[in-house]
Amino acid sequence: TKLPAALDWIRYASPIYWTFRGMLKSCFKWNDTLECFKGSSEVGANQCFLEYHPAIDQYKERGINVATYKDTSSETIALEFMALLLLLFILNFLIYAKAWFTRKHSERQVDNAQERTRTSPVDETNAQHSE
Repeated sequence: TKLPAALDWIRYASPIYWTFRGMLKSCFKWNDTLECFKGSSEVGANQCFLEYHPAIDQYKERGINVATYKDTSSETIALEFMALLLLLFILNFLIYAKAWFTRKHSERQVDNAQERTRTSPVDETNAQHSE
């Protein structure tokens, strides 16, 4: 499945996407081989480069360059690491901001309740009757 073009940006906000992408890049290199039934290839009998596997082609269609010959972006995970750090800081900031605003809102409610109890009309009436 592929996302519609209008929603394609959502994957970049997902930590799962960046983690999966980094794991693939660290596990698979272009010169990794696997058993295949092509016969003889440049790697040896019944061996094929991982780069030609259909699953790798599907990853490339989805924008994940992994196990690609002479592609430096398929070998480093610096971009994935930085994206995960950025997402971590953004999410931590949002959680902190929500907690701060919630605390301020509850403090205002407590202050308003205390203010109302200090100047309630019942207290003024009781004070006038006791004099």
